[in-house]
Amino acid sequence: GRWELSGRCTDKNGKNQFEAEIIAVTDEPGVLLRAPTKDKGMQYACRDSGFGSVTMSLWLLEWDNELGDFVRARGQVPLVDQARSSQCTVEVGGIPWNETWNVSSKMKQPMKGMVRLPYVVRGLVEKTRRSKK
Repeated sequence: GRWELSGRCTDKNGKNQFEAEIIAVTDEPGVLLRAPTKDKGMQYACRDSGFGSVTMSLWLLEWDNELGDFVRARGQVPLVDQARSSQCTVEVGGIPWNETWNVSSKMKQPMKGMVRLPYVVRGLVEKTRRSKK
């Protein structure tokens, strides 16, 4: 199986906007595991493999006035360029997910604010330290 995930942190109030890409792959069939189901409790309904490989890349983003959107920073190498690990667990199947599927989502408030909170706090701490110098 192959999993491709990507996401962006594009909060205009934040100091650093970035884009992350994660790709996980395995050729292993995995093992059948119990998983919670809606009506029948814990059932053999999930197939996972602990023999996945994962690659991650991270790019800084910059605002492009012409496009009206964030783009990967021009002329800069990725912050993380295809970091790799062979220690990855992936879900390779289950009920009723026997076919390929694609999904997109956007993080909404309040979760978006909670994920961003550590970066906001760090920025405030740094600003306070600079003002005391």
